Amino acid sequence: MASDTDQLAGDFEKVQNTLELYPSINVIQVEGQPPDSYEIEYLIKGYVRDVDGTIREGSQHRIRISLPFGYPHFPPTVKPLTSIFHPDIDPDAVRIADFWQQNSSLPELILHIAEMICGNIYNLEDPFNQEAADWYAEHINELPLDSLHIADIESTEDHFDDDDTFDLLGLEDEESAEESESVEPQLDLIRLRIEQKEMVAADQLLAKIPESTPVPDRDEIEHIIAAALRESDKLIITAERLEDKGKIDEALKTVERITTIAADTPGLEDIRLRLQQAQIMAETFSDATLIPETSPTSSQSESIPATGDKKQAKQADIKLGMTDINIAGIPLKSILIAAPVLIVVVMGGITYFKDSNSIKQAESVLQQARNHLQNKKFKDAEESAHTALASLNKVRILRSKKKGLQNEISTLINSTDFKKGLQGQVKYNDQYLPTKVIKKLQQLEKLTNDADKLLKEGKISKAIAAYGTARKFARQNELQAQEQSISQTINNLRFEDALASARKAESAKEWGNAAETYQRALEISKTLSDAEGTGEISKKLAAATVRHELDQSKETFTDAQWQQTIEMLENAKKLLVANPDTISVEEHRELDRLLADSRLFQILSLARLAYENREWDRAIKEYKRSLDMIKDEQDTFAGAHDGAVAKIEKTILMISISREQAMATAAEQKNDLKTALSHYKAIEELIAAFGIRKDNALLEIEKNIRSQIKAKTAQLAMDNKISWLKENFEKIFNKAYPSSRSSKLSHPKVTFIKQERGKQLFKMSCVERNRGSSIRLELKYQYNQANGRWSIYYDQ
Repeated sequence: MASDTDQLAGDFEKVQNTLELYPSINVIQVEGQPPDSYEIEYLIKGYVRDVDGTIREGSQHRIRISLPFGYPHFPPTVKPLTSIFHPDIDPDAVRIADFWQQNSSLPELILHIAEMICGNIYNLEDPFNQEAADWYAEHINELPLDSLHIADIESTEDHFDDDDTFDLLGLEDEESAEESESVEPQLDLIRLRIEQKEMVAADQLLAKIPESTPVPDRDEIEHIIAAALRESDKLIITAERLEDKGKIDEALKTVERITTIAADTPGLEDIRLRLQQAQIMAETFSDATLIPETSPTSSQSESIPATGDKKQAKQADIKLGMTDINIAGIPLKSILIAAPVLIVVVMGGITYFKDSNSIKQAESVLQQARNHLQNKKFKDAEESAHTALASLNKVRILRSKKKGLQNEISTLINSTDFKKGLQGQVKYNDQYLPTKVIKKLQQLEKLTNDADKLLKEGKISKAIAAYGTARKFARQNELQAQEQSISQTINNLRFEDALASARKAESAKEWGNAAETYQRALEISKTLSDAEGTGEISKKLAAATVRHELDQSKETFTDAQWQQTIEMLENAKKLLVANPDTISVEEHRELDRLLADSRLFQILSLARLAYENREWDRAIKEYKRSLDMIKDEQDTFAGAHDGAVAKIEKTILMISISREQAMATAAEQKNDLKTALSHYKAIEELIAAFGIRKDNALLEIEKNIRSQIKAKTAQLAMDNKISWLKENFEKIFNKAYPSSRSSKLSHPKVTFIKQERGKQLFKMSCVERNRGSSIRLELKYQYNQANGRWSIYYDQ
């Protein structure tokens, strides 16, 4: 832990090195050896406020930075020495607390203040100086007024982007690259098939990619394909039902819809061709049934009675027409006799055609079912099998093929693999288990195989880590038997490795790691029946823990986390009660010193907080506590903080002065000059009691206070004289104006005119009322400072 002197000397060097780069910032004066007070000059543009209230741009500004005891854990005090006009700067202080909390660097603070002055940094939400905040808000477009200029430095370093570096070194994951290269072309083809509505082809291509291969958006692609195939199957069934009902046009429209969903649906073209042929045949038969009108021959006309029953004439016309009508040269009667035979032949051909199509469709869908079964998609396989059966149910002629396919489908859906698959179970190591369990077991087997391989290679630590990963996986997935088996395998390995790791960490003084591994070894030993040396492990654990707490507390001490540091060190001391010999005498002293420093700085932190909140009495109390502690812990501190006593005493003096100043200001605001004067005199007495240790700042304060006392004394004396004149105005006017003795005098006014030749001159007036009229009386009255007498003053 660096001493206060080392810290101050190091920061002084850093300030010098930093400001060499900034010609517009200069250290004008320092105090202390090494310096704990800096006077800094900024030659940059920034707003200033003149004595008459004028706000203008200035180019020369000065501030004083004072480093308190406890620095850098406590922020410096910064006071402006020139009239800097800024929202975060008032006449007595510059707000730096927030900055210091984030960056406790003195050189950076000096640069930060420069950025404040030139208008790069300011706070309008919660300003120190509201008037300055309003000004900055109105002139925000003019900001910043200036910027810091640093000497140009040429950089010869080359900067590489991480990604570029990896590319240059060729450190790509080869396995990932190979998988990506092998899958991407297939995915592109699958997407093309989907875009072209060739869903069956897309499904077959996707089925060829193993489930274990990572495929981007696989679930989404499977969903799109499955939805399209389901919809096409439904529409195929709908089209066939419409065909059976003779609604050929509607069936054709349904087929056209299928082409927009899954254009490569098995048998789709056959169905379309069959429907188109049926449509043509239907149109042909529709034309053949039309009977053309004919005119009777002359002989026939002669055979019809000229007179007689009209009904007989009509029947004769029909008979003559049926006998003599020809179609394409063939008598209608012959066509009517041959029509039933022709229809039977045509319908037989259509049925055969439909059967062939149904067989093809069933074979294609059955193959889909086999593919689904192979890829463990049992629900999809079941749906495809039923779709194939539905297609076979329409077969009327090709019964042999129908039966063969039905047997294949029956074998498939009645197989044990299929039935268990529908129940969510798959064969694994001669037993059927749920798919999820098998996936877990396969993953676990891979993990344990990796661990076994590492163990065979003699990489014990890596093997234990791999076994631990496997056991964690087994526990998370409720594989209890496997978890127990793995635990039995790794416990001895973990114990030995923990001891080896602890000894290694101990040698490297990595106490946190050593304590952790000794603790782990101790816990593992409880599960072993033949573990030895647990007592020695406990002692080493205590020693490592104490040293770790000591190291950690040094870090929290550096970060000004006082309470956390104290708790760590007190915990370490508790451990030492049971094991006092676990660390050296020097380490004991270091622990005690760090604990005392932490308690001291915690007190100083509370004092500082009280001061910032203007809780003067509390701040003084805490600073006095810190003095008492330095005195009480002299042996522990070994003189390290002797030089801080004077600083703390001066701090107590400055807080006492601030308290009296605040009370004096409050009294002045109430026009209570007498009370204000008493507080100023109290400040004078405080400074006088401080003795010969006065520095320039105290001498300046003392000078200002004496000036205030003098001015307030004179003001109080003047107020007392004016009050006396007002109280005795009737006597004075009765003496000066004897005729006013019978009148009523009121509304006295007294005004100080001037002072010359040891005399103070006042102008007095009042209102005289007599017999209903009022007049104003005036006179001049003077006070002789030499003899303390009053008299009427007559103009020469």
